[in-house]
Amino acid sequence: MRHPSLVNTLLTIGFITVFYGCASSSSQTPMPTAPPIKPTSVEPAEAQWQPTPDAAFRHQAPAPGAEAPWEAPIPLETRLSNGMRVWFIARPALPIVAIQVTSPRGADQQPSPGMGAFLGAMLEQGTTTRNALQVSDAYLDIGASHGAWVDWDSTNAWIQVLPQHLDRGIEILADVFRNPSFAAEEVQRVRSQTIASIRQQNDQPRVLVDNAIARTLFEGSPYGESLLGTESSVASITSQSLKALYRATVAPAESFVVVVGNTTQSEVTASLEKAFGNWKSVAPARQRLRPASRQSKKIRVIDRKGSAQSTLAVTTVGVSRTTKDFDAVLIGNTILGGMFSSRLNLNLREKHAFTYGAYSMFDMRRGPGPFVATAAVDTPNTGAAIKEILNEINTFRSSRVTEEELRLALGRQVKSLPGRFQSATTTARSIAALGVFGLANDEYRQRPGRLERVTPAQVQEMASNRLNPNELQIIVAGDLSVIRPQLMALAYGVIEIIDPSTSKVLETIADSP
Repeated sequence: MRHPSLVNTLLTIGFITVFYGCASSSSQTPMPTAPPIKPTSVEPAEAQWQPTPDAAFRHQAPAPGAEAPWEAPIPLETRLSNGMRVWFIARPALPIVAIQVTSPRGADQQPSPGMGAFLGAMLEQGTTTRNALQVSDAYLDIGASHGAWVDWDSTNAWIQVLPQHLDRGIEILADVFRNPSFAAEEVQRVRSQTIASIRQQNDQPRVLVDNAIARTLFEGSPYGESLLGTESSVASITSQSLKALYRATVAPAESFVVVVGNTTQSEVTASLEKAFGNWKSVAPARQRLRPASRQSKKIRVIDRKGSAQSTLAVTTVGVSRTTKDFDAVLIGNTILGGMFSSRLNLNLREKHAFTYGAYSMFDMRRGPGPFVATAAVDTPNTGAAIKEILNEINTFRSSRVTEEELRLALGRQVKSLPGRFQSATTTARSIAALGVFGLANDEYRQRPGRLERVTPAQVQEMASNRLNPNELQIIVAGDLSVIRPQLMALAYGVIEIIDPSTSKVLETIADSP
């Protein structure tokens, strides 16, 4: 039986309904036909509102205003009863306090690759009174941000807390920094994580090139491997070896604390005295870095079959952070490859379209680190890109930079300086660098004025002294079958095919076609 109300409803809402049944067509009631819809015309509304014309000042972009005045802060300094230095900078605007404790010894003291970074990863994984979970819970209870790490030059732990949790935060921080336990089960866990990271990174051409740079320039030195180390070196790290490295790396006689935030110098010094004042030990003799050996130029290749691009670097031994020509190095490298409008980037990216970006850097550590000019380029242009980098370096050495280049580099360095102080934690880290490298408390205040006095002649002298063309090493990770003739055409020197994991020489080929 057909339900009339259902049919009417379906017709009303526009559904087309087909009924199937056994009755003959003559017994079916024809479906009603809807009348045609007439188009509706709408009269336009009267224009009651008119747009307001733009004010005259909107027809021209506003001129930039005067530069906001800014001066780098100079920390106040005091000492605890055990001799530890404390640097303090008041920041009352926000209700936070950042504290960083630092020892000016790092992975440069490690007896085997990767131990320093491993130690840094272990600092928060348990103390003599708290296991790893208890350390984490203690920080969580006070809503703290925190961390610990070891770089080439220093061992560090930090915390950021609300002012009302300052005493508690400093107590936990001191426990982490003074009393790491290096529990065997935590060592095993961190070891597994580190080895997994090494395996993952070894698939990245940038990492392979960086590792080859370290082994080429600094063989036999702590700088001769990456901070993470190798699978074999990390596998051999034990709780006892970490304890020995900690004793050689961390001592109150050299360590210091940086405090930045919403507190007073007297209040925070009292808290630090309670947490660190009774910490007494003598710093052992510092391990001296083996001087890097100067080498004749050559090309070293990591074969990556089928790679669509080549990751390349032109490298040599650079300078330490305390080099006397630091200002000229900073300005000069900015011009060569330290900003988007640098010579390397304008050449390889803008002029030749070899790469998305080319840059250079001096990695300045306590000892001389590497200078690196680098880019990732499409494989067919590998040889041409290397040639352009070498040409730019030779031009940089042989002729003076322009006043316009000097102006742009100065602006890049001076105007980026406030970024180092934009937060309490970044401010603490910037001030800690003064203690690590033995720099004056007003280093950041004085730097802009010093950089303004750098001349084109000083930049050229620096480049001539630091970038010896006969010592520039070329490292390439790419498809050897494609780039081999390009590299041979450079006639640069010996070409070595090296193992990606160890940088050991697998094959030596001629340097000419």
